[in-house]
Amino acid sequence: MSQKTKRLLLLISLIVSIFVTAVSPFTYGYETQYGLPAAVISTYDTGGGFSFHLLGLLFNLFFVYFLIRLLIHLYNKLQKKLFT
Repeated sequence: MSQKTKRLLLLISLIVSIFVTAVSPFTYGYETQYGLPAAVISTYDTGGGFSFHLLGLLFNLFFVYFLIRLLIHLYNKLQKKLFT
């Protein structure tokens, strides 16, 4: 896989991670968390505060990146098997 392709996959992963963070809130008592599979932002009903979880963002970014790479790999293998 070329360097350009890896950069493109990383950019796509970042966009997907940000999109999923924006549309996936879940609530635990007084705390609402955004991000899937790991929380990236937490907002608190009491006091109106929030916190940013950098490790959650990095985990989501690499999770989506490797998921996309796995899907591309499986797609290529399946194509090779079906059309040869």
